[in-house]
Amino acid sequence: ARTHYLRIIVIVVLVGIAASATYFYLHTPDPEISLDQLRLAYAQQDQLSFDKYVDVQAVLGNGIDQFADYYAAQHKIAHPIFFKAGISVGEQVYLPQIAQSVDNFVVTGSLPDLPVWATDNATVSEAISDAARVLHRIIQAQLRYQGVVSETVSGADATVEVRIKSALSTGAMTIRLQMRRVHNHWRVVAIEDVPQVLKQMGIEI
Repeated sequence: ARTHYLRIIVIVVLVGIAASATYFYLHTPDPEISLDQLRLAYAQQDQLSFDKYVDVQAVLGNGIDQFADYYAAQHKIAHPIFFKAGISVGEQVYLPQIAQSVDNFVVTGSLPDLPVWATDNATVSEAISDAARVLHRIIQAQLRYQGVVSETVSGADATVEVRIKSALSTGAMTIRLQMRRVHNHWRVVAIEDVPQVLKQMGIEI
């Protein structure tokens, strides 16, 4: 009898776990829904909701890393490892301030002065100046989200192709976003192939 009751308890527990998991997945919004909420937050200059759907520091950090790799290759920097190490050190110090500047832009519509990135390395300093110029050009691009083209979801991660329109280029273009599920919504955590995206926008690095 004890074995019979134990079996019943195990079955009930397993059914409960399965039901909870099913409920969780059925009630987790599609990435497209989160992107629509992100667009609405930006339109309403709602910084708190914007940060709910975009991990600003993660997107900027990943973009800076891509920029550093591309910049080192394009400019044929003699010691790219040291160059990228210099960028990485500054990134750790100033990334929160840059992210705050982006949050301020969401609220005010204008990008404040970026923090001064102090360095004795002339090459790194020049790259930082170029990066700041690029960021301001992105702001001027007045990007407009025009919907999802496709999405691939794997567990808590998703790759989403979206169509955007830039004031700096003719026609719409497609970019790929990396998103991660957080509780009952999705957050943008990276933009793939940033140098190519900038080229499509007509922004030279």
